[in-house]
This record gives sequence, structure tokens and C-alpha cells, in this order.
Amino acid sequence: MINLNQFIERCLAKRQALLPKLETVHESLRDLTNQLGQLERLANEAKVSEDATQNLQQRATILSANISDLVSQINEAEARTVNLLARFAKNTITIGVAGKARQGKSTILQAVTGLDDRVIPTSDGLPCTGAKSLILNRSHDPHAEIEFYTEQVFLQEIVHAYYDELGLPAPPTSLDEFQRSLLPKPEFDKPEEHAVYDRLRELHRSIDVYRPLLSRSPQRVSLSEVRDYVSQEGGRKKYVAVRCAKIFVPFPNLDVTGLAIVDLPGLGEIAKGHSAKLVQSLQQEVDAIILVKRPSPGGDDWFASDIKVFNEIKQAVPELDLADWLFIVLNRDDHNSKQVEILKSRPPQIGSSPRLLAVNCRCPEAVRQEVLLEVLHHLEHTLERMDLRQLSVLSEELGRLAKSVSSVVQPVREYFQQDTVGVEDFQKFGQLFRTFCKRLRTNLDELTDECREAAHINAQAGDLAKAIEDACDKAKTTVPVPSSEDLKGRFHDLGGWKAVVQEELHYLRSYLTHCLAETLDTQLAEMVGSAQRQIMTRVLGDPLARLLPPELQGSNDPKRQLEAFRRLLDPASHPTLIAGVDYLLAFTFSYQSHYHHRVREVMNVLDPMAFRDEGEDDPVSAIAPRSDDARRAEDVARGLRSFYERAVWNVRKRLLQETNNEPSRAIFAMVEEARDRLVRSRDIEREWESLLYPRRADIWPREFNRYAVASALRQHWQAVISTVDKTVSTLRSALK
Repeated sequence: MINLNQFIERCLAKRQALLPKLETVHESLRDLTNQLGQLERLANEAKVSEDATQNLQQRATILSANISDLVSQINEAEARTVNLLARFAKNTITIGVAGKARQGKSTILQAVTGLDDRVIPTSDGLPCTGAKSLILNRSHDPHAEIEFYTEQVFLQEIVHAYYDELGLPAPPTSLDEFQRSLLPKPEFDKPEEHAVYDRLRELHRSIDVYRPLLSRSPQRVSLSEVRDYVSQEGGRKKYVAVRCAKIFVPFPNLDVTGLAIVDLPGLGEIAKGHSAKLVQSLQQEVDAIILVKRPSPGGDDWFASDIKVFNEIKQAVPELDLADWLFIVLNRDDHNSKQVEILKSRPPQIGSSPRLLAVNCRCPEAVRQEVLLEVLHHLEHTLERMDLRQLSVLSEELGRLAKSVSSVVQPVREYFQQDTVGVEDFQKFGQLFRTFCKRLRTNLDELTDECREAAHINAQAGDLAKAIEDACDKAKTTVPVPSSEDLKGRFHDLGGWKAVVQEELHYLRSYLTHCLAETLDTQLAEMVGSAQRQIMTRVLGDPLARLLPPELQGSNDPKRQLEAFRRLLDPASHPTLIAGVDYLLAFTFSYQSHYHHRVREVMNVLDPMAFRDEGEDDPVSAIAPRSDDARRAEDVARGLRSFYERAVWNVRKRLLQETNNEPSRAIFAMVEEARDRLVRSRDIEREWESLLYPRRADIWPREFNRYAVASALRQHWQAVISTVDKTVSTLRSALK
């Protein structure tokens, strides 16, 4: 059995690994239901709104009519998802045993589990099993846990099932009402309805017996007490209140961890609610079904009642082939061997070929070997494939659902992507747009002139010179030369002063570069940011600021403003505007990219590897004592400081001499290029017009007052449609 244990463990692990994906699907389906509800409310409002165009009213009417069908599809997908969540969350591989009364179902259960009549009743008369039993293989502490219906669930799943089956009017809204009321007795058209009505009447008469058990917490009982809760023999009624009896017991001669057997009442029985419970078990917990049939010695066949049972099983999980998970056990005894062989030779014509097993169910060892182990070995080869099949069917269903949702929403999505805020207002827009373009050109021309003048008079020199002085002062006052004691330690580690000096020079050079970059980059970034803020003030001031999110209107962060504005642009309609914004976003001005290469040469006094002219000092030779004596550590420290200070002086001089006018010219170039791209390019006004016209009510709300409400409504529609699109995208990819 080792391979079966490994198979069960592997299968359960794979199932549980899929639970997060299924949870995502379940959550997305619930979200989609809510989102479609919002769309339906918007559509219903638009259908009767005087402000809505006829075009929108027509599209809203179609959308509203189609949403109910979408919700129905979602409910089906959600039900399938819930079933798979329950199936894959189980900690067991579960085999269901079903069969009509007197066929040998209880005998098989006893043979597999080792339980006797005290727990699993058998009878030669009427059906004796009334409640579902789940028997789990556990090697210690045999006992049972009885789970009861709540009153509300019992009312809905059992009582209402009878009323629905019989077509009785006014089903009770509470158990009190059910208990007090007199059952109506209509004229029945079908003979079987009389039997169903008798079961309902018995349920009504015996309510005082089972009602005290409803809504109880799960109850632990001994094995000897189980029969009283699951059997309907001898006039017992407690089973009516039992949702499930979980029985924990070691299976004889079978050590398979994670195996459970479920007793499935309901096939072919009159009692209502049993059929629904059977279907739920097949969908959520049963991995294989053993269906027991005892052929009659006097002659037998595959009758309509048998075919009905096969139909119930197939309809519960239609995507699975019956041959993959259904096993028909022909219960052989001393009198019916001939009929067993006849039925085996003529399998039922049901479009599939489930396994036919002929076994004497009264022989426990034969049941274990020829039925249970046969089923387990079969599942070892088919169960994972069946799981994948059910996931594939759900994935296909989600794909169809996603396609349907997108198709239904597309007409209103297209409508709100077009200009729908208003018509007959283009003349007013033209006046405002011409004023906007003139003001924008003037503003950017003036800013360009200001920056040109600043570059001419070197206006940024003072700020940069101060930053250079600050950087060099910081580098000079925080010389990272080790103490004499530390240098002595380095001397012993590296075996001589030359090696120490070489390493320390590299450290000093790197530190100096860091000091320069840290201070100068801050100043340069502020210069660029200041220029970008000036550009944004002129471009995204009044009235365009209204297009930005509220938190960015008047913001001091030009990059976030640019990014928000960039998201408003469409590559097909606004290529030049996008190029201008991208240019501003990508513009950088830093010490490393613009200055370091210019001062690198004067930092050679800190580079032991640099090429040197004849007669030029070699810092290693100049600093390292000729005699390798650890006591010369202070001399080495002085030498390192001296060369470092010389490098700082050289850097300060070079930066102040050669780079003062660089920032002003770079800023001017950036502003001028931005001006050219945003207002001086060919056809740029056409791009601005295509951007602003659909948003005119947002930009000029006073002038387009009657369209402001429509604009807000459009944004609401678009926001809901966007959330629907995101949810649909999640559903498409959730199970990939």
C-alpha cells in the first residue's frame, strides 16, 4: 500500500496548492457580480434620463437586458468554483457508496470499515440508512461526531424541497409555521406524488422528535450510539435532523492515510432533500462512486430505475466520464450467479463503460481486495486527470464568461471613449481653445527668454559655486584617513606600507567622488526641478490643472504631475506631446554624467595606477616610508591627508574655473526644447485639440456647465467599466 499512500499524499498536495487560484476566481466572480450590478443601475438610470442622448439610451437598454444573463453565467461559474474549492480543500480521498435498499450497500460499508450493525444498520426490508455517514480511516480513538442541520437550512433544503416537488402553495417561512399549519392536500396527477406527500406528512407529524436536535453544535458520541442518529429503522426519527455523521475508525487490514468512505443515501428514494444532498456530495467530496446492485435470482436487467441513477450521477458532474469514477458492484450470492454473469455480459448502454465488479458482498476480504483496492488502484491512474479536467472545464467557462462580459459591455465602452459630453458647442470650444494656445505659447516663449537671459549672464553660477564650495569643504573636513593604530594594523595585515598606501588612496579617491556627487547632485536636481516646475506652472496651470488628480493640482512635484499628464495622452493621437513629456521626464543633470569626467584628471594624485608625466610625484613613493617600519604610521597618515587635501584643492579649482556656466546653458536647452515640442511643432495644435475637446467640461466647467454633470457621469461609467475589465482580465488568467 506504500504507493497508494504516496498517491493520496501527492494528490492532496496538488489540490491544496490550487486553492489560492480558486479563491482568486471565487473572489473575482463575487466582485464581477457587484460591478455588473453597478452597471445595471447606471444603465437603468440612463434609459429614462432626459440628459442622456438617444444613442446612450439605446445602448443602456441593451446592456440592462443582457446583464441578467451574465449574472446567471456568473452564478453557474461560482457554483462550479465553490464545488472545486470544497473538493480540493478536503484532507481525504473520498469513495462514495450508494445503492437502493436491500442491494448490499451497508454490507459493503461494513466489509470495508470493519463496523457492524450497531453503526451501519442493514435490513432486508425498507431502506434503513437515513442520514449521510462519512467514515474516516483513523488508527486511534474510535468515535463519531454528529453534525446537525440548522433550522433555517433544514427548512430550505428539506421542507421546501417537498413543497417544490409537489407544487404546494405558500411554503412555510419558519419551522414554527410549518409545525402549526395544516398541510394542504391537492389532487395529484402522478401516482408517485402520493408517496412523496406521505413522507412530507410523516415529517410534519414527527417534528417534535427531531426539532430539538436542529441547530445544535456537533455532538461527539460513541460508536454504539451512531445507529440511533443515522438509521430510520424501528421508527427512529433523529436522522432527519442529521446533516452528516463523521465516524472515525481504523479500517481492517488497510492502512491508507487520508482515505474516507461516504455512505450516500438518496438514490431512488422518495425522501426529498436526499437527492440534493447526493448531488452536492458528488460535486464536492466524492472522488469515486461504488454503486451496489444485487441482481434478482428470478431474472434481472438494467431497468429504467438503474438508468435514472446513472443519469443523476452524470448530471451532477457532467464533465467527467462515468468510466473514470463509477464502479458498479454486482452483489453475488448463492442464488443469483447466473444473473450476475448475464448483466456483466450486457453492460448498460449509457454512452460510457464504467467498471462492472462481481463480488459477494458478505465476504469482507473479497470486498477489500476486489472492490476497494480495485477502486484505489484505478484512481491512482485517473484521479489527477479528472482534477485537471474539472479545472479545464472551469477555465473554459471563465473564458466564455469573460468574452461574454466584454462583448456586452463593449457598446457602452465605445460610447464613452468617444466624445459624448456634448455637441453643438464646438464654436465656444474654438474660442476658448484659441485663447489657450495663444497663452500657452506666450508663457513658454517668455520662460525660454528668461532662461536664455539667465544662461547669458551666468545666473546659476552663484548657486553652483556655493554647492561646489560646500562639497569641497565637506570633503576636506571629513578626511577618512585611518588613525595611526589602524594604519599599524593594516601594515601588518598587508605586509608593508606601499600596499597600505595604495589601498588607502583608492578609498580616499572614492570618498572624494562620493562627497562631490552627494552635494552637487542635490543642487543640480533642484535646478532641473525648479525649471520643470516653471514649465509645469505654465503648461499645467489654470485651466489644464483640472485634468490632474486632485492631490496633484498645485503640487510641488513636477515629475508626478508630468507622469499624470502623460497618462492622459494617446500614442496614436498625441505622438508629439508624448515625445515632449517623455523628454522632460528623461532629462537628467548630474555630477557623474556632466562633471566628473572633467575633474577626474586632477584627482590623479589619489590614483596609484594613473599615468604620470616625467617628474610628476608618485603618491605611493612620496607617502610610503622607505623602511617598512610600523612606527612610521603617523608619517603615513600625514602623507595621505596631504595628498587628499591637494586633490580637494585641485578639484575645487577645476570645478570653479570650468563648469560655472554649464547648468544655466543646460537648463536653457531643456526649456527651449520643451517649448519647441509642446507648442512650436508642426500640427501640435491638432494634438492639443484632440486632447482637450473631449474633456472641455472638465477644463472649463463654467463655460460648459450643462455638460459638467455628463462629464462626471461619464467618469463614473468609465470607472465601473475599468473595474469590470480588470476583473475580467483576472478571470482570464486565474487558472492559466
